[in-house]
Amino acid sequence: MRFIKRITHLTFFAILRVSALGQQVDTQHVAANTQSPRQIGGDVIGPILSSSSKFEPTDSSNRPVYPAAPVILALIVDPNGSPQDVRILRSSGMPEADASAARAVSAYHFKPAREHGHTVSVELYIELSAHAEPLFSAKWDPAAIVSNQSQNDSPPPKLHRNIKPPVLLKSEEAVLPKGTNFCNNSVEVGMVIDRTGIPTNLKIIQSCGDSRVDQSALDAVSKYRFKPAIEDNQPVAVELRVTVNFERR
Repeated sequence: MRFIKRITHLTFFAILRVSALGQQVDTQHVAANTQSPRQIGGDVIGPILSSSSKFEPTDSSNRPVYPAAPVILALIVDPNGSPQDVRILRSSGMPEADASAARAVSAYHFKPAREHGHTVSVELYIELSAHAEPLFSAKWDPAAIVSNQSQNDSPPPKLHRNIKPPVLLKSEEAVLPKGTNFCNNSVEVGMVIDRTGIPTNLKIIQSCGDSRVDQSALDAVSKYRFKPAIEDNQPVAVELRVTVNFERR
């Protein structure tokens, strides 16, 4: 009987000890998660994007908009791989696009950053252009942001003989929307090809006469991709116009 009581006592003591150790581990885990975010580099391996939400900005009427400049965002990727403290560092110039970018990034999920085998929170910077893949950076120079902002405030140059024009790399077929009449006149779209070859600031120069057809033309052109224009061996943003023809499906 004494033997049974002693075994029971030892078992109870062991349970208490395991519970105490578990509490200690949990405390250490919480402490690690509440530490200030690390800087990627050296022993800190950056996070890997595992799922994302497309950045497709729209206005209050849910119509696509095409900002002239990318959005620069800063965030913290926590030890669980979730974005925290998402904020705009540089605006696209369109509040609707900025809000859409913040929503898209907040829905991202990452394989967490690691340091010495443990997950850690890190700072991350993202450049988002409409309908394009995000660009990630471990660092961001505020001076460069100010410089880029001032460049975006000035109008892009028009093509001239000192600028090598952009080259179309990828196009998208424009489809006549169902229920619309075929347009005898083509739709002319104006845009700015930015320094990464992405069309921005799209607008209708010559309408087809049907707003639904015009919108379809804008949607198609927004998916174009270019080799950017070159001036003095450097990529530059330029104004460009294209004519969009429609085909029935």
